Amino acid sequence: MGILGRDKSCSTMAVKCYEEQLTSGEEGLITAIKAISADDINIVAIKHDKSFEKAHWHILLRGGDRKKRMRVVSTLKRLSIVFREGQDDALWENHGVETVGDFSSYTTYLLHQTDDAKKAGKEPYDKTDFVTNLSNDEIDRILAGYAVRKKKQTDTNSYNDMARDAGYNLRNYDEFVDSLGIINMPAAMENNIRNCYLSGVSKKAREHEYTRRFFVQIRLEDIKNADAYMYAAEKALSDKKTITRRIERDLSFAPDTEAMVSLLVRKEDDKQNALSVLADDYIGEFGTLRNKQIWAGDTFIVITDEVLERREKFFQCKVKKGVLNCTSAPQNLSSDDAAMLTKIYKAFKSRFDDAYSQYTKEHSSTPIDLADLNS
Repeated sequence: MGILGRDKSCSTMAVKCYEEQLTSGEEGLITAIKAISADDINIVAIKHDKSFEKAHWHILLRGGDRKKRMRVVSTLKRLSIVFREGQDDALWENHGVETVGDFSSYTTYLLHQTDDAKKAGKEPYDKTDFVTNLSNDEIDRILAGYAVRKKKQTDTNSYNDMARDAGYNLRNYDEFVDSLGIINMPAAMENNIRNCYLSGVSKKAREHEYTRRFFVQIRLEDIKNADAYMYAAEKALSDKKTITRRIERDLSFAPDTEAMVSLLVRKEDDKQNALSVLADDYIGEFGTLRNKQIWAGDTFIVITDEVLERREKFFQCKVKKGVLNCTSAPQNLSSDDAAMLTKIYKAFKSRFDDAYSQYTKEHSSTPIDLADLNS
Protein backbone atom coordinates (compact mmCIF):
# COMPACT_ATOMS: atom_id res chain seq x y z
CA MET A 1 0.00 0.00 0.00
CA GLY A 2 1.15 3.52 -0.70
CA ILE A 3 0.07 7.02 0.30
CA LEU A 4 -2.04 8.73 -2.36
CA GLY A 5 -1.67 12.33 -3.45
CA ARG A 6 -4.78 14.51 -3.48
CA ASP A 7 -4.80 14.82 -7.27
CA LYS A 8 -3.84 11.19 -7.90
CA SER A 9 -6.13 8.74 -9.67
CA CYS A 10 -6.32 5.12 -8.50
CA SER A 11 -8.23 1.87 -8.93
CA THR A 12 -8.39 1.11 -5.19
CA MET A 13 -8.38 3.36 -2.15
CA ALA A 14 -8.52 3.03 1.63
CA VAL A 15 -9.57 5.97 3.81
CA LYS A 16 -9.30 6.34 7.58
CA CYS A 17 -11.03 9.37 9.05
CA TYR A 18 -12.70 10.76 12.15
CA GLU A 19 -15.95 12.60 12.68
CA GLU A 20 -14.25 15.98 12.13
CA GLN A 21 -13.46 14.98 8.52
CA LEU A 22 -17.13 14.17 7.83
CA THR A 23 -18.63 17.47 6.71
CA SER A 24 -22.16 16.01 6.65
CA GLY A 25 -21.70 13.84 9.73
CA GLU A 26 -21.91 10.06 9.94
CA GLU A 27 -25.44 9.96 8.56
CA GLY A 28 -24.26 11.98 5.58
CA LEU A 29 -21.44 9.48 4.96
CA ILE A 30 -23.81 6.52 5.17
CA THR A 31 -26.27 8.20 2.80
CA ALA A 32 -23.50 9.00 0.33
CA ILE A 33 -22.22 5.40 0.34
CA LYS A 34 -25.70 4.01 -0.31
CA ALA A 35 -26.30 6.54 -3.11
CA ILE A 36 -23.24 5.54 -5.15
CA SER A 37 -23.86 2.72 -7.59
CA ALA A 38 -21.73 -0.38 -7.08
CA ASP A 39 -21.32 -0.46 -10.87
CA ASP A 40 -19.39 2.78 -10.43
CA ILE A 41 -17.49 2.15 -7.17
CA ASN A 42 -17.56 -0.79 -4.74
CA ILE A 43 -17.58 0.59 -1.18
CA VAL A 44 -17.15 -1.21 2.14
CA ALA A 45 -17.01 0.93 5.29
CA ILE A 46 -17.02 0.27 9.02
CA LYS A 47 -16.88 2.33 12.20
CA HIS A 48 -14.37 1.14 14.79
CA ASP A 49 -15.55 2.27 18.21
CA LYS A 50 -15.00 -0.72 20.53
CA SER A 51 -11.55 0.09 21.87
CA PHE A 52 -9.78 2.81 23.81
CA GLU A 53 -8.76 4.38 20.50
CA LYS A 54 -10.80 7.36 19.32
CA ALA A 55 -13.78 6.22 17.21
CA HIS A 56 -12.99 6.33 13.50
CA TRP A 57 -14.16 5.13 10.11
CA HIS A 58 -12.42 2.91 7.56
CA ILE A 59 -13.72 3.15 3.99
CA LEU A 60 -12.48 0.84 1.22
CA LEU A 61 -13.21 1.68 -2.40
CA ARG A 62 -12.44 0.08 -5.75
CA GLY A 63 -13.62 0.69 -9.31
CA GLY A 64 -16.82 -1.17 -10.12
CA ASP A 65 -15.23 -3.01 -13.04
CA ARG A 66 -11.91 -3.51 -11.16
CA LYS A 67 -10.10 -1.35 -13.75
CA LYS A 68 -11.95 1.95 -13.43
CA ARG A 69 -9.87 4.78 -11.97
CA MET A 70 -11.06 7.13 -9.23
CA ARG A 71 -9.68 10.63 -8.72
CA VAL A 72 -8.90 10.97 -5.03
CA VAL A 73 -10.21 14.48 -4.32
CA SER A 74 -13.45 14.11 -6.28
CA THR A 75 -14.17 10.71 -4.71
CA LEU A 76 -13.69 12.08 -1.19
CA LYS A 77 -15.97 14.98 -2.11
CA ARG A 78 -18.71 12.53 -3.15
CA LEU A 79 -18.49 11.04 0.33
CA SER A 80 -18.44 14.48 2.02
CA ILE A 81 -14.98 13.74 3.46
CA VAL A 82 -12.55 16.64 3.77
CA PHE A 83 -8.96 16.42 4.96
CA ARG A 84 -8.10 19.98 5.90
CA GLU A 85 -4.77 21.07 4.47
CA GLY A 86 -2.44 22.11 7.25
CA GLN A 87 -4.59 20.42 9.92
CA ASP A 88 -5.03 16.85 8.72
CA ASP A 89 -1.78 16.34 6.77
CA ALA A 90 -0.32 13.96 9.37
CA LEU A 91 -3.52 11.89 9.37
CA TRP A 92 -3.46 11.68 5.57
CA GLU A 93 0.13 10.44 5.52
CA ASN A 94 -0.36 7.96 8.39
CA HIS A 95 -2.59 5.52 6.48
CA GLY A 96 -5.26 8.21 6.08
CA VAL A 97 -5.60 7.87 2.30
CA GLU A 98 -3.70 5.07 0.56
CA THR A 99 -3.96 2.35 -2.07
CA VAL A 100 -5.29 -1.11 -1.24
CA GLY A 101 -3.00 -4.04 -1.95
CA ASP A 102 -5.55 -6.85 -1.56
CA PHE A 103 -9.19 -5.79 -1.26
CA SER A 104 -10.35 -9.11 0.23
CA SER A 105 -7.58 -9.22 2.83
CA TYR A 106 -8.13 -5.59 3.84
CA THR A 107 -11.90 -6.13 4.14
CA THR A 108 -11.34 -9.17 6.36
CA TYR A 109 -8.82 -7.25 8.47
CA LEU A 110 -11.44 -4.60 9.23
CA LEU A 111 -13.50 -7.24 11.05
CA HIS A 112 -10.53 -8.00 13.34
CA GLN A 113 -11.15 -11.72 12.94
CA THR A 114 -7.73 -12.70 11.57
CA ASP A 115 -5.19 -14.55 13.71
CA ASP A 116 -2.98 -11.45 13.88
CA ALA A 117 -5.89 -9.28 15.04
CA LYS A 118 -6.86 -11.80 17.71
CA LYS A 119 -3.27 -12.03 18.99
CA ALA A 120 -3.17 -8.23 19.17
CA GLY A 121 -6.32 -8.27 21.33
CA LYS A 122 -8.41 -6.28 18.87
CA GLU A 123 -12.16 -6.31 19.45
CA PRO A 124 -13.91 -8.29 16.69
CA TYR A 125 -16.68 -6.95 14.46
CA ASP A 126 -19.34 -8.72 12.42
CA LYS A 127 -20.02 -8.31 8.72
CA THR A 128 -23.38 -6.80 9.67
CA ASP A 129 -21.38 -3.83 10.96
CA PHE A 130 -20.34 -2.98 7.41
CA VAL A 131 -21.88 0.02 5.67
CA THR A 132 -21.78 -0.83 1.98
CA ASN A 133 -23.42 -0.47 -1.41
CA LEU A 134 -22.83 -4.16 -2.11
CA SER A 135 -25.19 -7.07 -1.53
CA ASN A 136 -24.68 -9.57 1.27
CA ASP A 137 -23.64 -12.21 -1.30
CA GLU A 138 -21.04 -9.85 -2.74
CA ILE A 139 -19.60 -9.22 0.73
CA ASP A 140 -19.44 -12.99 1.31
CA ARG A 141 -17.54 -13.44 -1.96
CA ILE A 142 -15.03 -10.76 -0.94
CA LEU A 143 -14.47 -12.40 2.46
CA ALA A 144 -14.25 -15.83 0.81
CA GLY A 145 -11.53 -14.48 -1.48
CA TYR A 146 -9.35 -13.90 1.56
CA ALA A 147 -9.99 -17.44 2.84
CA VAL A 148 -8.96 -18.92 -0.50
CA ARG A 149 -5.74 -16.89 -0.59
CA LYS A 150 -4.91 -17.94 2.97
CA LYS A 151 -5.52 -21.61 2.22
CA LYS A 152 -3.23 -21.48 -0.82
CA GLN A 153 -0.34 -19.66 0.80
CA THR A 154 2.03 -22.56 0.21
CA ASP A 155 0.94 -22.90 -3.43
CA THR A 156 3.58 -21.43 -5.75
CA ASN A 157 0.93 -20.66 -8.37
CA SER A 158 -0.91 -18.57 -5.79
CA TYR A 159 2.22 -16.50 -5.17
CA ASN A 160 2.64 -16.03 -8.91
CA ASP A 161 -0.98 -14.86 -9.25
CA MET A 162 -0.49 -12.45 -6.37
CA ALA A 163 2.67 -11.15 -8.04
CA ARG A 164 0.81 -10.51 -11.31
CA ASP A 165 -1.89 -8.64 -9.38
CA ALA A 166 0.75 -6.62 -7.54
CA GLY A 167 2.42 -5.66 -10.83
CA TYR A 168 -0.88 -4.79 -12.48
CA ASN A 169 -1.84 -2.59 -9.52
CA LEU A 170 1.60 -0.90 -9.65
CA ARG A 171 2.61 -1.88 -6.14
CA ASN A 172 6.20 -1.44 -5.04
CA TYR A 173 7.96 -4.75 -5.77
CA ASP A 174 10.15 -4.89 -2.64
CA GLU A 175 7.22 -4.02 -0.37
CA PHE A 176 5.11 -6.71 -2.04
CA VAL A 177 7.78 -9.39 -1.59
CA ASP A 178 8.22 -8.37 2.07
CA SER A 179 4.45 -8.70 2.58
CA LEU A 180 4.63 -12.39 1.57
CA GLY A 181 6.61 -13.11 4.73
CA ILE A 182 8.73 -15.82 3.10
CA ILE A 183 12.00 -16.29 4.96
CA ASN A 184 15.03 -17.25 2.85
CA MET A 185 13.07 -17.35 -0.39
CA PRO A 186 14.78 -19.67 -2.93
CA ALA A 187 16.38 -17.85 -5.86
CA ALA A 188 14.29 -19.76 -8.42
CA MET A 189 11.07 -18.84 -6.61
CA GLU A 190 12.08 -15.17 -6.36
CA ASN A 191 12.86 -15.16 -10.08
CA ASN A 192 9.43 -16.60 -10.92
CA ILE A 193 7.69 -14.07 -8.69
CA ARG A 194 9.64 -11.18 -10.24
CA ASN A 195 8.79 -12.34 -13.78
CA CYS A 196 5.10 -12.67 -12.87
CA TYR A 197 5.19 -9.22 -11.29
CA LEU A 198 6.72 -7.76 -14.46
CA SER A 199 4.11 -9.49 -16.62
CA GLY A 200 1.41 -7.76 -14.56
CA VAL A 201 3.19 -4.43 -15.04
CA SER A 202 3.39 -5.01 -18.81
CA LYS A 203 -0.30 -5.85 -18.95
CA LYS A 204 -1.07 -2.54 -17.25
CA ALA A 205 1.14 -0.68 -19.72
CA ARG A 206 -0.53 -2.29 -22.75
CA GLU A 207 -3.88 -0.86 -21.66
CA HIS A 208 -2.41 2.61 -22.30
CA GLU A 209 -4.60 4.15 -19.60
CA TYR A 210 -5.11 7.91 -19.68
CA THR A 211 -3.81 9.94 -16.75
CA ARG A 212 -3.69 13.74 -16.60
CA ARG A 213 -0.15 14.73 -15.72
CA PHE A 214 1.46 17.87 -14.33
CA PHE A 215 4.48 19.00 -16.38
CA VAL A 216 6.88 21.81 -15.47
CA GLN A 217 10.04 23.03 -17.21
CA ILE A 218 12.38 25.18 -15.12
CA ARG A 219 14.76 27.10 -17.34
CA LEU A 220 18.36 26.57 -16.29
CA GLU A 221 20.32 29.66 -17.33
CA ASP A 222 23.36 28.86 -15.15
CA ILE A 223 24.46 25.27 -14.44
CA LYS A 224 25.57 26.44 -10.98
CA ASN A 225 21.87 26.67 -10.04
CA ALA A 226 21.04 23.06 -11.00
CA ASP A 227 21.45 21.62 -7.50
CA ALA A 228 19.32 24.35 -5.94
CA TYR A 229 16.52 23.90 -8.49
CA MET A 230 16.52 20.11 -8.13
CA TYR A 231 16.53 20.35 -4.35
CA ALA A 232 13.62 22.80 -4.31
CA ALA A 233 11.59 20.76 -6.81
CA GLU A 234 12.12 17.54 -4.85
CA LYS A 235 11.12 19.22 -1.59
CA ALA A 236 8.03 20.64 -3.27
CA LEU A 237 7.01 17.06 -4.10
CA SER A 238 7.82 15.57 -0.70
CA ASP A 239 4.28 14.15 -0.42
CA LYS A 240 4.93 11.90 -3.44
CA LYS A 241 7.24 8.98 -4.20
CA THR A 242 9.75 11.03 -6.18
CA ILE A 243 13.00 10.23 -7.95
CA THR A 244 15.54 12.92 -8.86
CA ARG A 245 18.20 12.36 -11.53
CA ARG A 246 19.61 13.28 -14.92
CA ILE A 247 17.83 12.19 -18.08
CA GLU A 248 19.79 9.34 -19.63
CA ARG A 249 19.02 6.59 -22.11
CA ASP A 250 18.06 4.21 -19.31
CA LEU A 251 16.25 5.95 -16.50
CA SER A 252 15.55 3.81 -13.46
CA PHE A 253 12.20 4.16 -11.74
CA ALA A 254 9.61 1.87 -10.18
CA PRO A 255 5.98 1.26 -11.23
CA ASP A 256 4.82 3.09 -8.10
CA THR A 257 6.99 6.17 -8.79
CA GLU A 258 4.61 9.12 -8.61
CA ALA A 259 6.88 12.00 -9.62
CA MET A 260 10.17 12.61 -11.41
CA VAL A 261 12.57 15.55 -11.23
CA SER A 262 15.08 15.37 -14.07
CA LEU A 263 18.03 17.39 -15.29
CA LEU A 264 18.67 17.73 -19.04
CA VAL A 265 21.75 19.83 -19.80
CA ARG A 266 22.84 18.76 -23.28
CA LYS A 267 20.77 18.34 -26.40
CA GLU A 268 21.02 14.75 -27.53
CA ASP A 269 18.42 12.98 -29.64
CA ASP A 270 18.12 9.97 -27.33
CA LYS A 271 17.53 12.20 -24.31
CA GLN A 272 14.97 14.35 -26.14
CA ASN A 273 13.21 11.17 -27.24
CA ALA A 274 13.14 9.96 -23.65
CA LEU A 275 11.69 13.26 -22.52
CA SER A 276 9.07 13.13 -25.28
CA VAL A 277 7.87 9.72 -24.07
CA LEU A 278 7.75 10.84 -20.44
CA ALA A 279 5.76 13.94 -21.42
CA ASP A 280 2.70 11.88 -22.30
CA ASP A 281 -0.70 11.61 -20.67
CA TYR A 282 -0.89 7.81 -20.74
CA ILE A 283 0.51 5.05 -18.56
CA GLY A 284 3.02 3.23 -20.73
CA GLU A 285 6.31 1.42 -21.09
CA PHE A 286 9.60 3.23 -21.37
CA GLY A 287 13.20 2.21 -21.93
CA THR A 288 15.25 -0.21 -23.96
CA LEU A 289 14.18 -3.75 -24.80
CA ARG A 290 16.30 -5.19 -21.98
CA ASN A 291 15.25 -2.57 -19.47
CA LYS A 292 11.54 -1.98 -19.97
CA GLN A 293 9.85 0.04 -17.23
CA ILE A 294 6.43 1.55 -16.73
CA TRP A 295 5.87 5.27 -16.23
CA ALA A 296 2.62 5.69 -14.30
CA GLY A 297 3.38 8.79 -12.23
CA ASP A 298 1.43 12.02 -12.49
CA THR A 299 4.18 14.66 -12.13
CA PHE A 300 7.24 15.39 -14.27
CA ILE A 301 9.59 18.31 -13.58
CA VAL A 302 12.47 18.89 -16.01
CA ILE A 303 15.26 21.38 -15.36
CA THR A 304 17.03 22.29 -18.58
CA ASP A 305 18.72 24.91 -20.72
CA GLU A 306 17.29 23.30 -23.86
CA VAL A 307 14.19 24.04 -25.93
CA LEU A 308 11.90 21.10 -25.26
CA GLU A 309 9.86 19.04 -27.64
CA ARG A 310 6.15 19.03 -26.79
CA ARG A 311 6.72 22.16 -24.72
CA GLU A 312 3.04 23.09 -25.16
CA LYS A 313 2.32 20.52 -22.42
CA PHE A 314 4.57 22.22 -19.84
CA PHE A 315 4.34 25.10 -17.43
CA GLN A 316 7.49 26.86 -18.64
CA CYS A 317 9.16 28.72 -15.81
CA LYS A 318 12.17 30.72 -14.71
CA VAL A 319 13.49 31.47 -11.25
CA LYS A 320 13.52 35.23 -10.95
CA LYS A 321 14.48 37.12 -7.80
CA GLY A 322 14.32 33.89 -5.82
CA VAL A 323 10.81 32.80 -6.84
CA LEU A 324 9.34 30.66 -9.61
CA ASN A 325 7.78 32.64 -12.45
CA CYS A 326 5.62 31.00 -15.12
CA THR A 327 6.23 32.34 -18.65
CA SER A 328 3.96 29.93 -20.53
CA ALA A 329 1.21 27.52 -19.50
CA PRO A 330 -0.06 24.23 -21.04
CA GLN A 331 -2.43 24.58 -23.97
CA ASN A 332 -5.56 22.88 -25.33
CA LEU A 333 -7.05 22.05 -21.92
CA SER A 334 -10.64 21.52 -20.85
CA SER A 335 -11.98 23.93 -18.24
CA ASP A 336 -11.79 21.23 -15.54
CA ASP A 337 -8.20 20.32 -16.40
CA ALA A 338 -7.20 23.98 -16.55
CA ALA A 339 -8.64 24.60 -13.08
CA MET A 340 -7.06 21.45 -11.66
CA LEU A 341 -3.59 22.14 -13.10
CA THR A 342 -3.74 25.77 -11.97
CA LYS A 343 -4.37 24.65 -8.40
CA ILE A 344 -1.56 22.06 -8.58
CA TYR A 345 0.88 24.61 -10.02
CA LYS A 346 0.14 27.19 -7.31
CA ALA A 347 0.75 24.61 -4.58
CA PHE A 348 3.97 23.45 -6.27
CA LYS A 349 5.20 27.05 -6.70
CA SER A 350 4.56 27.89 -3.05
CA ARG A 351 6.51 24.86 -1.83
CA PHE A 352 9.27 25.37 -4.41
CA ASP A 353 9.77 29.00 -3.42
CA ASP A 354 9.99 28.10 0.28
CA ALA A 355 12.49 25.28 -0.37
CA TYR A 356 14.58 27.42 -2.74
CA SER A 357 14.77 30.18 -0.15
CA GLN A 358 15.84 27.67 2.50
CA TYR A 359 18.50 26.22 0.18
CA THR A 360 20.01 29.60 -0.68
CA LYS A 361 20.18 30.55 3.00
CA GLU A 362 21.89 27.30 3.96
CA HIS A 363 24.35 27.49 1.07
CA SER A 364 25.17 31.16 1.18
CA SER A 365 28.87 31.90 1.47
CA THR A 366 31.11 34.79 2.39
CA PRO A 367 34.34 35.07 0.34
CA ILE A 368 37.65 35.74 2.05
CA ASP A 369 38.89 39.24 1.28
CA LEU A 370 42.20 38.80 -0.56
CA ALA A 371 43.02 42.49 -0.06
CA ASP A 372 42.68 41.97 3.66
CA LEU A 373 44.91 38.87 3.51
CA ASN A 374 47.64 40.75 1.68
CA SER A 375 47.49 43.93 3.70
